[in-house]
Amino acid sequence: MKTKLMFLLALGLGSTAVALGEPRIVKGQVLSDSDGEPMIGVAISEKGTTNGTITDADGNFSINVEDGAILTISYMGYTTQNVKPVGNSPIKIELVEDSKMLDDVIVVGYGTMKKSDLAGSVISVDRESMMKRVPTNIGQALQGSAAGVIVTLQDGAPDANAAVRIRGVGTLTGETRPLYVVDGIIVGNDANYLNPSDIENIEVLKDASATAIYGSRAANGVVMITTKQGEKGKM
Repeated sequence: MKTKLMFLLALGLGSTAVALGEPRIVKGQVLSDSDGEPMIGVAISEKGTTNGTITDADGNFSINVEDGAILTISYMGYTTQNVKPVGNSPIKIELVEDSKMLDDVIVVGYGTMKKSDLAGSVISVDRESMMKRVPTNIGQALQGSAAGVIVTLQDGAPDANAAVRIRGVGTLTGETRPLYVVDGIIVGNDANYLNPSDIENIEVLKDASATAIYGSRAANGVVMITTKQGEKGKM
């Protein structure tokens, strides 16, 4: 009877060991799919557990997991992958950039925010839609292109200067024109010296995020202009 009990106990322990699996060490390297460079700080975790590690300066990692475990590889701006190691050879993983995720991040001041948090606060006017109007100055380029931006021509001349108001007038006695920033440089409250055909795109900031960057000068909004830049391999 005692021998039979010990046999059943041993059989039960053996079954438990098979169910849990034997621990093993998995080694590998994480690279960027775009340029093949090693990626630092990529999170490597055993799926369904809190067991995890990160890659070193050379993109290498080593993690102790249960046999048959699945590894989850994740990094900001890249598509998360699930990999099941096979054999004892080091594995090589290439992460692919997630363009949708990158598009949802906007730089505000000295940090970043999700695009959904800035809905209605940032307006972008691309070159194609702007040039359909054949504008002669910045005001005409913005006219009818940006919601919440009111452009009023001062006279009937084809090249007439225009009064630009973002969400109305922010002061009774002070400056009512928005602040213009061209290629990251503050140029004041007038940018009509620019040729619209030299402009790549225009972005309009019209909430508290603008004043967080430029102070009281941005009380009437900010018009950020990016001009055309040279491209490698093109004349």
